[in-house]
Amino acid sequence: MDQIEVDVDDVRDHLVDYVNHALHHGAVTHITSGGRRIAAIAPTWVAERMSSLSAAPTHRAVLEASRDNDGYTIFIYEIITDEDTGEPLTGDPVAQDHPSPDLGMAELTAYTEQRLPELGYRVVSHGGVIFDLLEI
Repeated sequence: MDQIEVDVDDVRDHLVDYVNHALHHGAVTHITSGGRRIAAIAPTWVAERMSSLSAAPTHRAVLEASRDNDGYTIFIYEIITDEDTGEPLTGDPVAQDHPSPDLGMAELTAYTEQRLPELGYRVVSHGGVIFDLLEI
């Protein structure tokens, strides 16, 4: 599937073009503001497929440095919602992995995105060193 990123100002000037691109080519246009994705123009079938999936991640993967100074450990925690505040809390780890200790943070993030499906999780989104996941 073709995906592009365009600034919100460009979308204002060429909205019809991006809608037609979605309609005729199945493309997804990610709208950005200040370099950050804020919305998307997508074919209806993409939106319908996404709405049929659970939008709420069931787990969260967090990259943590180990205390023994031997690199990083990827922990996948259950997300538990606090009944009083509705805030997500982490429970016990449900999976973990130990990548090479020589990886830098960018390499570790890329490794994690590739490795998580092998552990049974699909990455929904990520920010920094936190990944929101769905079980496969």
